[in-house]
Amino acid sequence: MSRVTRIPVDDLRAGPLDLDAQTSRHVARVLRLAPGDALVLFDPEHALEATARVVSVERDGVRVVADAPTAARVRAVRQVTLLQAIGKGDKLDAIVRDATELGVTDIVPVETARAVVLLGDRAADRVARWRRIAIQAARQSGRGDAPRVHLPRSWGDAVADARPAGTLALCAWEDAEAPIGPLLQGLRPEQPVVLAVGSEGGLTAAEAAEAAAAGFHLVSLGPFILRTETAPAAVLGALLLLTCE
Repeated sequence: MSRVTRIPVDDLRAGPLDLDAQTSRHVARVLRLAPGDALVLFDPEHALEATARVVSVERDGVRVVADAPTAARVRAVRQVTLLQAIGKGDKLDAIVRDATELGVTDIVPVETARAVVLLGDRAADRVARWRRIAIQAARQSGRGDAPRVHLPRSWGDAVADARPAGTLALCAWEDAEAPIGPLLQGLRPEQPVVLAVGSEGGLTAAEAAEAAAAGFHLVSLGPFILRTETAPAAVLGALLLLTCE
């Protein structure tokens, strides 16, 4: 059986909807949908979805008619926040994509002492790009929601504000001695998790101390040194498996 086409939209509601120009091009030229074809619309911000049908495909856009929206059937069941140091090149693109597929609900890009890249005036544009990547990853993976991608923050501010009461806060650090496994095994159902990961150069001792002072557990991910893009995938994959029934 072929998979149902899923399309992200803003402010999903019942009735006729005109898709935006970019989405219309994708529906008409890439997916080649025609009037009468079925699809599923989902609103990643509000975790809603609805079945719909294409009613017209014109040069100026595609119109669909949506049924009444309902809560998305597949969405994150645990609040998981990733504090991710900004890496070189497009590394954060891949991290956002993987984190979406692995159930993260919030992504906070973080500027650290050893980070090579500082976004400055480019921050808003990069965040908009990461949000688009998260939405497309949600579409491809079948999620009805998408992570919130926040504006970049300094390490100190991010760790100080990221630990609400009852949250398991973890900071991956290559010099940590405590293994992460027992902490993950002791998670309560739906207990929120915050994971902090450094950049290519790792965290400084001072940054690790800041995290510890904010209530984070400094944890080891095992005997191997993982790349900045591998470390979150390893932990988030374990979390996803623990969450599955």
